[in-house]
Amino acid sequence: MRIYTVHYRKDAPADGEGFVFVREGFAWGGLIFGWLWLLYRRLWIPLVLWIAAAVLLGAFAEASQVDEAVPVIVAFAMQLWLGFEGNDLRRWALERKAYVAVDLVAAPDRATAERIFFSRRKGPVDLSEETGNWVSPSGGVWPKRPRPRDGGAVPAGSDPKDAAARHGVWPRRDDERVLGLFPKPQA
Repeated sequence: MRIYTVHYRKDAPADGEGFVFVREGFAWGGLIFGWLWLLYRRLWIPLVLWIAAAVLLGAFAEASQVDEAVPVIVAFAMQLWLGFEGNDLRRWALERKAYVAVDLVAAPDRATAERIFFSRRKGPVDLSEETGNWVSPSGGVWPKRPRPRDGGAVPAGSDPKDAAARHGVWPRRDDERVLGLFPKPQA
């Protein structure tokens, strides 16, 4: 079972993209790929410090005439340190970007951790009052499917889309206002 920390940014979009799951434990990508992993994770400050340390290590090795094994051992120690501290560096970078740690989740993989986290959330993601944010008639971003109140009968001569809105039924996939399961952004 793995532990994931869940981080959330208050001004993130309402579609769940504001949540970031970071696994606790050893970062194998940091050990194996080093500065490429830092670049991939967009950890800019640690990346600059990593490159500066590598340049200083190379300059020190050339200037001091130390044994050839010393820079290799130090470089491996740097890689090993990045493996142990890589995920903590990710959390630190998220804090600098105004993300807040909101939960811990124990799950075998990230997808299961996301399902567990979103299923036990007490409320929907906090939506702004701006136009373009779609909320279901029952409220929330991931609500239960609403049921028609009067058996689903549509009055004659009325638009089925308006009837669906009155009866609390979600928009259909062929509705031009909905792209897949998500609404089109308002311009």
